[in-house]
Amino acid sequence: MLSKRTLGFLEGLANASSAVYTEGGLLFKFKFGYQQAHNCSITSLRESLVTADRQNLELTEKDIQDLGRFFQGSLGQYTKETPSQDAQEIARSLVERLHHDLQFDLASLVVEDENYGMTVQLEMVQRLNNSLYSLEIWWSVD
Repeated sequence: MLSKRTLGFLEGLANASSAVYTEGGLLFKFKFGYQQAHNCSITSLRESLVTADRQNLELTEKDIQDLGRFFQGSLGQYTKETPSQDAQEIARSLVERLHHDLQFDLASLVVEDENYGMTVQLEMVQRLNNSLYSLEIWWSVD
């Protein structure tokens, strides 16, 4: 499960976002499914589970930039362009913390950019026990 360190990191981001968007801000939900990897909702991740070569699906630099753009927006500096280095470091730090806590082998990320907020769905699979971890993060202005 998530360590106190990772939960504290997410809670700190949520508190900072709530200070910017007093009627909204960042919220998150974490789920764990033992031997439930086949129930992942992100197509690319589900497909990687059944390929013959069992190729590892890792987060790309574009994924980190998208996640960074999400965090930059959650802190009041929304952009459709490349996010700041600080925002990308927040994204990298979260992914590193999650990997340390969960020891996942596969990961995939979907970012939805909505009118007054954004949503991130990050799914991670640990092949050893076929477990699925899902972190949903969203922010809105209200």
